[in-house]
Amino acid sequence: MSTTTKSLSASQMSVRYGIAEQTARLFMQKVREAMKSSENHPLTGVVHVDEFVVGGKESGKPAISYDAKKKKVVCAVELTEEGKAV
Repeated sequence: MSTTTKSLSASQMSVRYGIAEQTARLFMQKVREAMKSSENHPLTGVVHVDEFVVGGKESGKPAISYDAKKKKVVCAVELTEEGKAV
């Protein structure tokens, strides 16, 4: 759900993983709830956001190639006025 630029529907997910559409819908709802911010610690001021792939370089492929063995990570860091990470 988080690695696609377009939305992923419950029917697409049910076909992909071989589960009932209602099960996929409930699972997606739980994942979205878990990913939601608690808003206890909002990022303010200067924030740097970056995404990268973890899993190492494979021979014969560009360093940024993405496959099932690699995982995409998104990171956000808030900076102080001195430019240090909070």
